[in-house]
Amino acid sequence: DSQENNYQEDDDEPQPDIDHIAYGFMGSKSLFAALRVGIFDAIDSVDGSATFNDIETACDISGERLKTLLSACVALKLIRRRIDGNGTDLFHLPKASSKQLVRTSRQYWGDYLSMQVDGQFYNRLADIDNTIKHGTEASHGYESWFDSDPEAAKNYTKAQHNGSLATAYALHKRLPELASDFPSMRMLDVGGGSGAFSIVTSRVIQDATAVVLDLPNVIETTKSIISEEEESVRSRVSTLALSATDPGSWENVQDESFDVVLLSYVSGSIPSEALAGLYSNTFRALKPGGKNDKSHCCKEEKCIVEVALFDTTR
Repeated sequence: DSQENNYQEDDDEPQPDIDHIAYGFMGSKSLFAALRVGIFDAIDSVDGSATFNDIETACDISGERLKTLLSACVALKLIRRRIDGNGTDLFHLPKASSKQLVRTSRQYWGDYLSMQVDGQFYNRLADIDNTIKHGTEASHGYESWFDSDPEAAKNYTKAQHNGSLATAYALHKRLPELASDFPSMRMLDVGGGSGAFSIVTSRVIQDATAVVLDLPNVIETTKSIISEEEESVRSRVSTLALSATDPGSWENVQDESFDVVLLSYVSGSIPSEALAGLYSNTFRALKPGGKNDKSHCCKEEKCIVEVALFDTTR
């Protein structure tokens, strides 16, 4: 027994990078600052490579402060720097930064990073030690947070939208059978936030209809976002304001009324004790006869698609 309790680590086992973990916030803060002042857009706006003067002209910072931020971004490999024959620094973007950090890119999710991760999550994590030790209001989850701060719900939902659009397109690229198997799909988008997945589904599948289910304070912003879509899309996306984690609140969701239920990052964002009720309601809402595919989380020939994380850079 004593030998079983004395764990011997193999020499080749992966080790945590303590420095990277401890100082990682400095890198992310540099990224957020560069997004806010528009450095990535400034470099992208110049064909080929941008000079320091090009970036300084386009951004609202200058001199040593800009040099310091550019140096940080170069060290993080967010920006590439080379020196031309005249000794001038030239800056350009690697592919990942061009795709994900430039506003004109379809895969842009900089608003999510700067407005949600930095603007909201960083602040809520500031007192994490007390939350872990004692429990505070910050540990009560999204529902209590958004109920107490409707403006936070609005900002969270708007910040999430661009990033979710890219992930939604990635979902349909990864699962093309959704369109072929359900050409007149009726989809329930649980925890749908801004409605991005429902919007993209309605863009991609001509006869699809979708219902976005989320908290009341979220749905107010969702409606505004949906209203900006073309009539052919917005007419097929509706909303339902209720809590996904409250089993009794699903009374307006009819049994066997949806072909597909999409769970957008829901399971990992709610208390574990709420999962049974969530999946019970999800299963009840589904029509029988969905495709039994290993890409989906399926039971008894009903089709549930759970979005965890899709690599939108591929």
